[in-house]
Amino acid sequence: MTPIDLTHVDLSDVEKDVFKLAKDAGLVPFRGLFEPDDFRTIAWDTHGDPDPEAFLAVAKRLEVRVLIIYRAELEEQMIADAMVSEDPGVDILDLDERRAHNAAVGTLRSHIGHVGSLTLAFVHQDICYTFTLLVPWFEHFLALRQVVADVEEAELESDDDEQGVDERN
Repeated sequence: MTPIDLTHVDLSDVEKDVFKLAKDAGLVPFRGLFEPDDFRTIAWDTHGDPDPEAFLAVAKRLEVRVLIIYRAELEEQMIADAMVSEDPGVDILDLDERRAHNAAVGTLRSHIGHVGSLTLAFVHQDICYTFTLLVPWFEHFLALRQVVADVEEAELESDDDEQGVDERN
């Protein structure tokens, strides 16, 4: 397999290559979402070695049978969920910051329908081994989505504080 250029806009071709490589290695590819919290997890260093073929070689060597493959494709709803309200209920972001955030999210619309993350996983002796590729635009999306989570958490904390004051009065 040729080296993976993580500046790819879409990991769909890598996904197709992985399916072929997995089958060639005698693994059964299974499209699914795994819950890494259910297992002790060891993540492959994809920054140092982003080659899925090397990861598959380990699975084959360990005589693993099933390879779990999960892809994250950017969808319109994901873009909508990454937007913040322009009504600043909590001072975590001012109006200009909220507008800038939403503009940054909007720039990602060109990636709708593209695969931005590809995770491979297998379980061996109750340890889940994972391999995750992220393209830069998807890492940016995840960072923007984290801002939304932070704003929502701050708003919930603010609501709890107000409710506590109301209950004491």
